[in-house]
Amino acid sequence: MSAKKTVFTIPFSHLDLFWGGTREECLSRGCRIIATALDLLEANPDYRFMIESTNFLEFHLDCHPEDRERIKRQVREGRLELIPMRAIIYSHLPSGETTVRNLLYGREFCREELAAEPTVMSLSDIPGVTPQLPQIAKLAGMTEIVLSRGFKEHTDHVVWTAPDGTAIRAYCPNHYAYLCNLFSKPYETMRKNEGPFLEYFDAVDYPQIFHWGMDLYLLNATVLGNIRRMNRESGIEFVFSSFREFFDRTGDVPAKEFAGEIPSTWPNIESSWPDLWPLDLAAENALADAEFFGALDRLAGNRDDYPAGTVKRAWLQLLDAMDHNQNGIGGEIADADKRNLKRLAEGTARGIAERYSRRLAARAAAPSATAATIVVFNPLSWKRSGVVRARTACYGSSYATMFDGDTSVPHYREHACRRFRLTDETGREIPYQKETHLMMLADTVELSFFAEAIPAFGCRTYYVELLEEGKAFPSPFTVADDRDEDRRNASRHLGSDRIENRFFRLEIHRLTGELSLFDKQNSRMLFEHAAIVGFEEKRGEYIYDMELSGRVMPALIDSVETVENNAVYYRTEIRGSVYGEPFVQRITLAADAPTVEIENTIRWNEIRFVRLEQTFPFASEEEAEIRYGVPFGMVRYPETIYGGGVWPEGATRNIRLVRDWVDASDSKGGFTVGADHRMWTFDGNTLRNCMIRGIGWTSGGVILNEDGSQTGVQRPPKGEYTFRFRITPHGAERHPQYRTGWELNAPLRPVAVADATVSETPGLKLPAMPDSSGTTVVVSAVKPAESGRDVVFRCFESMGEAATLVLPEQEGGRWFETGLDEQHPVPAGTRIAFRPFEIKTLVRQNENSRQGVGER
Repeated sequence: MSAKKTVFTIPFSHLDLFWGGTREECLSRGCRIIATALDLLEANPDYRFMIESTNFLEFHLDCHPEDRERIKRQVREGRLELIPMRAIIYSHLPSGETTVRNLLYGREFCREELAAEPTVMSLSDIPGVTPQLPQIAKLAGMTEIVLSRGFKEHTDHVVWTAPDGTAIRAYCPNHYAYLCNLFSKPYETMRKNEGPFLEYFDAVDYPQIFHWGMDLYLLNATVLGNIRRMNRESGIEFVFSSFREFFDRTGDVPAKEFAGEIPSTWPNIESSWPDLWPLDLAAENALADAEFFGALDRLAGNRDDYPAGTVKRAWLQLLDAMDHNQNGIGGEIADADKRNLKRLAEGTARGIAERYSRRLAARAAAPSATAATIVVFNPLSWKRSGVVRARTACYGSSYATMFDGDTSVPHYREHACRRFRLTDETGREIPYQKETHLMMLADTVELSFFAEAIPAFGCRTYYVELLEEGKAFPSPFTVADDRDEDRRNASRHLGSDRIENRFFRLEIHRLTGELSLFDKQNSRMLFEHAAIVGFEEKRGEYIYDMELSGRVMPALIDSVETVENNAVYYRTEIRGSVYGEPFVQRITLAADAPTVEIENTIRWNEIRFVRLEQTFPFASEEEAEIRYGVPFGMVRYPETIYGGGVWPEGATRNIRLVRDWVDASDSKGGFTVGADHRMWTFDGNTLRNCMIRGIGWTSGGVILNEDGSQTGVQRPPKGEYTFRFRITPHGAERHPQYRTGWELNAPLRPVAVADATVSETPGLKLPAMPDSSGTTVVVSAVKPAESGRDVVFRCFESMGEAATLVLPEQEGGRWFETGLDEQHPVPAGTRIAFRPFEIKTLVRQNENSRQGVGER
């Protein structure tokens, strides 16, 4: 080194939850870390400390309220820095709305509990970054982002631009664990091993950050003394700083310009923990339903008793449960706690959604007293159709049983073979498939039927009438069973079953179970030889050691059977196994929609070092254009923040974490796959969804046996796991059918009504809502406002083109545009223009709602 170099040092402790113990153990350790930091701050005026999530702060203040004024004083002086995030969550796995809530609830805690308004977001130890994060962060009031894993060395001073053009300052320091390992050793050892450390900081001539801390690391006076001694004796001057101070002092440093996604370098956690990570999607969707139905109820003018406090607590539980750790030395107890928090959040939200959806449905009118009503709600922002499975109960007008003189005669004894009749609000009879029918005191019936043209954020009503003759609707499917050919010619190779309707020709090979799908509307084959396949590994671990052995294991098929062929859908069932793990694959074609659904249920019986994947080989001679959903947007593969080349290199180079949908297309069109699991591998023209993966060890700890030997923690646990896909084709001129993924994960919601009012004009009228049907805009969240009686709509443009959303006019109310935090509303018209991939928050004034007493 030619001259003494200044390095800005950010002391902190990486507050891993569920990693260095159970949740309670980690939070308790956090109390000691925070208390020690406060003591050091008070004893050393030049010292600084950073706390990177508010859930640890909340716990500390709950246990040690006497520290509140100490913390507020250090924050006010700028020496204790708070990162305004509730939890340290992944960037790719959560929905966009979940990331928004993580920031908003973190900011709210800092503001309300500690009178602080921090503006730096830090993604400590988060392996990769979704491309819309600059826009999300800036809309949430952040001015800088500190990044972590997945970046090249010296991705230091950066201006990072989101797909919509929003730019934010960012910095990715060398990973804290590497640097902390140096300072965690005795002083003499530190000096012997300082060479590579000093070379890193001497490689550039601009100011740099030393991100100093580690997992639940306790910075104490001894370590602090080593730093001071090193300042005297080494070629570096370590200056304690906060992120805020560093960015304020280095605003004039020239910055590189970046844009795009950093793919996750730990993409396989969901497939290695199929019992744990997929639960967050269900909880996210349940919370979306709770807020949607609560908002709809408010707009309908019902009493305003929305339990905002309960919903917020469910969000906080989910955010804590989505912390980026699992299966460290907290072991199964910590994992079970994560599972329970997610299920608790989901269950709470489901109960609230059910309450308000039933309150709304109770206003539906029926054409007669004997018509049992089913209201089908659409929680998405476009008009949609689809197969619904709904149930209702059919009661008599006075009693559930029929009277014959002085004795009651259950009606099923007299009319057990009579059909039901299903109609819509116009009186049109609807084909249905009876799934279940229970009779005694009354009739409860579960029906599948095609619900057509359900309005955006609206509903349609359907009626089940008992003891009336309904029409018998024929199946529109033509089925050719290959076994019929065997009966005519036994001396032949096995062939394929063929199922056709007006949209598709599906072929299922009876030997291999492989699927081929021909799109009749666009006259082309979409994919051939789609199958469940096993890719053998060399006993890897869950983060990034995923080396394959080179062997690919095909499925062994036991049976291929048609299980349903009716007027609503066709379903076939394939039973077999891969690598010794049994599976049941159900393929369903809808009668009235160009969709194919695949549901794979895998029974994981043994620990096998294999990835079980569902493949979709695109049938095209052209190189496929692959696009996929990300939070609040879309990415074209293989584009990353470093351009068209794939980064990072290695075992995860062609793996991506995906939200809701993947699309493969060529000059003639293609197909979109909606999925409820997020890990995909792109292998040429083949799309591969990794469903479940066996691992031999984790980086979080080993099992120490009585004899001193070690055993690796193997995953996943034995059990049954289900994976769902929906395929929709499109022509060359069409966008990817991204809505198929949203619709798979946010299905139509049927609600039964047993006491509907009889009216000559049956149905249910709901408030007019935004309809994005003819646009590329998605309204991804509808919720009661955080304060007051208004309703908030979170929207974004999804396909990378300018778009306009037309809002419904309403009497006695107005529209406003506001920030993510719902502050500083600006009056808006009814035509809202969006830049490509722009996120907007709209507020609908609700003057017609009656003021009530709700939970706050």
